[in-house]
Amino acid sequence: MMCKWHDLALPRFAAALLVLVCAWAGQAAHAQFDPGKVVPEPAAITARFAPPPVAYDTPGFRPGRADFASHAEVLAFADALARQSPHLTVERLGLTQQGRVMPLLVLADQGRFDARRPTVLVVGQQHGNEPAGGEAALVLAQQFAGPRADLLKQVNLLIIPRGNPDGAERFVRVTASGIDVNRDHLLLNTPEGRMLAAMATRYRPQVVMDLHEFTVAGRWAEKFGVAQKYDGLLQPATVGNLDPALAAVAQQQYIAGIHAAFAKAGL
Repeated sequence: MMCKWHDLALPRFAAALLVLVCAWAGQAAHAQFDPGKVVPEPAAITARFAPPPVAYDTPGFRPGRADFASHAEVLAFADALARQSPHLTVERLGLTQQGRVMPLLVLADQGRFDARRPTVLVVGQQHGNEPAGGEAALVLAQQFAGPRADLLKQVNLLIIPRGNPDGAERFVRVTASGIDVNRDHLLLNTPEGRMLAAMATRYRPQVVMDLHEFTVAGRWAEKFGVAQKYDGLLQPATVGNLDPALAAVAQQQYIAGIHAAFAKAGL
């Protein structure tokens, strides 16, 4: 799998923030996810992207898992983490079309949100069948609530593990009404889109990380019998209302820096 930070795809490598998992073995599948349909990776690809030497105690990463965390597990994990950490509070933004709670995890130093500090928003799984971002978001919450809590003296962190709880539970891309919430941030035709918009208006984050993913095989293997060759895809924001100064920084510094890192690594 590969992950995308707000339309920016990065190669699959070991990172504290984004640890992506293609499939597990050992339990029955949850929702509509079927591990038997996962395309096995060729040995050459597996060797290039070996599992990182890290372990996390979040629902989807626990030993023996064959499926991704259920929505009930996400809520229970967030609530348990909040009880253990003074830095985390869990807000209920509202209900989805099928009546599921959309949680917002607010991480701030000693639980006191300080608007004078930069605020970062992380949104996972707006597409319900792209679970890696949602799983990584729970890892991120666990790290900031505990071993990396000192970073909260410098920044506020907002996490929505699942921007599309109904789709995540059914392991499908779209919301219950068939609308793609990742295409609904202007029209706001879905309650999920409206909840995200209201939250962003209230907290006004300076940085937004929207986590997506795609497989290196998937439809390519089904259609053509091949896996895609590239190591990563880079696409800077091109929306018409993007601030020109911000666009310049993104293009000239951020994207250029990633290109240089790719080249140095031989990618």
